[in-house]
Amino acid sequence: MLHRGLNNPLAAVDVIHRLLVRVERHGLTVKTSNDFNAFLETREQLRGDLVSPMFDPTIGELSSKGFWISMSDEDGNIECIQACRLDFVDTSLAEWVVGWMAGLYLKREQLMVPEFIEPPLDSRSRDVRGWLVYHGEMWMGRKYRGVGNLFDNMASLAVLLAYVKWQPDAVWGLVSTELAMRGQGNRMSYPRVERSFLRWSLAAPGIPENEWLVLSERQDLEFLVDERSVTGVVLKGD
Repeated sequence: MLHRGLNNPLAAVDVIHRLLVRVERHGLTVKTSNDFNAFLETREQLRGDLVSPMFDPTIGELSSKGFWISMSDEDGNIECIQACRLDFVDTSLAEWVVGWMAGLYLKREQLMVPEFIEPPLDSRSRDVRGWLVYHGEMWMGRKYRGVGNLFDNMASLAVLLAYVKWQPDAVWGLVSTELAMRGQGNRMSYPRVERSFLRWSLAAPGIPENEWLVLSERQDLEFLVDERSVTGVVLKGD
């Protein structure tokens, strides 16, 4: 993983810095942590329910392979959270994902029954393997939703921090049909969006029956850095 290095590390750091400047311009503070016990408590306080099993420290060790990000206002109130974790997949994302996710939910005695064992045949996920970062738990308080590009900038920040920290083969996540149709995947810096990636005939509370894949492979991450270091598209406006 690490031997490849970053194509343009200085540009990556510069784009991350400018994203932070944009967020801080609103009087907000961004922090990262690998304390997932604190994340579990913060998530429950903010949203009133359990963290997803992918980021639940009670069913698996996360501090060595994950981090979470918070955005706080001047009074210390947390107004945005999200998290990333690194896993090694030696088959393919398509073959691995259903068993991985259903298994994590089962550890919490929650049953997830897939409608299909694998995603559609032509899914790009069949060619995705190696060190993969799962990006999830993205939430922003109502006070800051729609304020400038804060949502876009915070999501991009997580993707780029994962890219710099781990230099993965891909970063991926899941969104509902409603959010996918609103363009959330592209706003979060994912150039590839696939519908019906996961379909559940029985799902845990809060999980949509149809989950869309959002995906950014290594070459996409490199392009993201190069393009935004030159044009600064994501940084326009507040």
